Amino acid sequence: MSKEAHISKYVLKFGMTYMIGIIILSAIFISFSLNHSSAASIVVLIGAAFSTAAKFVQDRERIPSKKEKTKLIWSSFLMSWLVIILLYIGTAFAIGGQQAVSELVNTMLQVDPLKISGAIVLISLVFLSVFFVSYGKLAQIQFNMLEKIEKKGERKRRK
Repeated sequence: MSKEAHISKYVLKFGMTYMIGIIILSAIFISFSLNHSSAASIVVLIGAAFSTAAKFVQDRERIPSKKEKTKLIWSSFLMSWLVIILLYIGTAFAIGGQQAVSELVNTMLQVDPLKISGAIVLISLVFLSVFFVSYGKLAQIQFNMLEKIEKKGERKRRK
């Protein structure tokens, strides 16, 4: 049985990939004066999670164990919220300094707490679903593809 992997490097990879993806996506929407689409943000989330799962499979040559999968899911979940919060605050600060951050906080405090809670729950369910599939089913698919490639390489070497 293989030793349990330290997942911190994979969570950091996810966080960086997700942050860079959201920044690029935002730049595209701003550059072309497009309305932001939540579906596009979900595609970035899926891409970041899938690339992280693929990196895990390539490095470890196996899928995450149940314990590793649980850690990856919850750590990526927390990292995704951290990225979102940092990007919102960072953007507000870059645009209007401390005044803009204060206005952002005041605006959030004026919104009905039930609406905010509902949005947080809905977004969290989407995040967790993406992570569950990425670190489970998609990691298994990636592992199967890696095995096929290795078997092909072995057959070619025998010839």
